[in-house]
Amino acid sequence: MKMKKSKIIVPALGLLLLSTAASVSGTVAWFTANRTYSFTAGEFAVVNTKDNLEASLGAGLGTSADNENKKITVTNSAHVLTDASFDHTSLTQDIIAPDAEGKKVGKVIPLASALYTGDASYGLLRETNVYTAFTWTITFTMRFSANPTSDVGLFLSLGSNTWVHEAYKAVGGESGTGYYTDDKLTVAAPGTLVAGTTYYKELPDDTGKAFRVAIVPTTVPANSLGFTKVWADRQTSAKCQFVDGLSVDTDLAGTAYGTETTQFVNGTRSAATAGSGKVLMDSADTTAVPTSGTITKAAALSGYSNYLGYFHRAENTAVSMTYTCVAWYEGTDENITNDEETIYERVTTSMEFGVYNVADA
Repeated sequence: MKMKKSKIIVPALGLLLLSTAASVSGTVAWFTANRTYSFTAGEFAVVNTKDNLEASLGAGLGTSADNENKKITVTNSAHVLTDASFDHTSLTQDIIAPDAEGKKVGKVIPLASALYTGDASYGLLRETNVYTAFTWTITFTMRFSANPTSDVGLFLSLGSNTWVHEAYKAVGGESGTGYYTDDKLTVAAPGTLVAGTTYYKELPDDTGKAFRVAIVPTTVPANSLGFTKVWADRQTSAKCQFVDGLSVDTDLAGTAYGTETTQFVNGTRSAATAGSGKVLMDSADTTAVPTSGTITKAAALSGYSNYLGYFHRAENTAVSMTYTCVAWYEGTDENITNDEETIYERVTTSMEFGVYNVADA
């Protein structure tokens, strides 16, 4: 065993760009201590219902927010991202970093501490300019009209507008077959790639498959509810693991994703009901936002891996929930190896969110 990015949103579609530079350093363990990656994130859109869903971006660790241009950017172009893991089952939402050799747990960093940027020792700075994870926030706002009859569920739409593509900077002279000039893959690249130009293709070859984004509710108003979910767009569930409940100096080991996660309601995070629904959204998952019929909250949770929670209805009121996104390259992924010849892939990401009414029963 061995140990993937985001925007956002305002009532239509927005653009989120995150970028860093990549460098490589070989190590001798299943987690890597020094290996770094780079990524850019693409655009995010919101699917609206008859009610109004809005969203705004917030800066996080290693990132800056530009809501006027709908962008998230890495604060410093020298900052790079390396491998880690994220324990979505812990009430403190722990980010796991390996030790210097990559064999044992080096740090267990609660998300709340990771977001404290006043002192790097509390954050995710692995070494100079190398981060264990990048974070940013999305505040979703649901504007209810008069006499609402249902609460409104929030979903990540796992359709054609939600994806992870490889972003490749050409050396020059390579074949352009399978590459595109845009991250939506609509314009084919020339037959021969031009040096220094970034091109895109649908599927990462290796390390890009290890890219993950956790979507974590961090501020939820009374009577609304948020669930923690993990998105692994380019890896199968059978090959997805995370570091679960290990303390510093214990041997690193991966655990398969199950149905256990956390929920945030009435100001408190707690364990969600065991067996209630899928946590992981993997490469085979194409679950869309519901579009017809009556969906209960229980059915949404058990039948929709992309169900992130719900806004509690309030007449003529704007109800907001904030989620923190955590982006990392999962160190337990089979593509994170000690081979110094490993290709370190950049990715570009699009995520689309939507809402649908959910009934109590």
